[in-house]
Amino acid sequence: MGHAFAPKGGIAFADMNQLQGGLWSRYGQSKLANILHARELGRLYGAQGVWTAAAHPGNVDTGLTRNSAHIGRLSPIASPILRCLGVSITAPQAAATPVFAATSAELVSGAYLVPVAKVGKESKEAKDGELGKKLWEWTEGGGRDSWIERVELWRSSCIYSLEMVV
Repeated sequence: MGHAFAPKGGIAFADMNQLQGGLWSRYGQSKLANILHARELGRLYGAQGVWTAAAHPGNVDTGLTRNSAHIGRLSPIASPILRCLGVSITAPQAAATPVFAATSAELVSGAYLVPVAKVGKESKEAKDGELGKKLWEWTEGGGRDSWIERVELWRSSCIYSLEMVV
């Protein structure tokens, strides 16, 4: 889904803030990073009982984009159309995916889940274990980018995750 918008090669370590990219490549890179981190966390700590998943909530019709500079004016028109076409889902439907992640005995650690409560198909980059290791090392401070750039990448990722909860 959103991680498919990541820049070519997946994570642009030399341009982590995607100054050469744009809105969608920044979004895609942050979503890809969520998946890679979930997989790497499971790989590193799975033997100790840590279980992970990356859950994509979907296009949730919450009114969140109502005031967005990119979508805001179109929201009153687009929201009902997207609902009618089945593109957007309700907040309770979106909640089903992380609940499924937390309660399903059939899932493998590091799974990528999509709405509504299904295992999703990842991009080639999302399955790249070496890219996951490199991102993990970069996040721990092994990269040459500044701490501020790392915080900005994860800030955008965390805000999206918090929006899902709120």
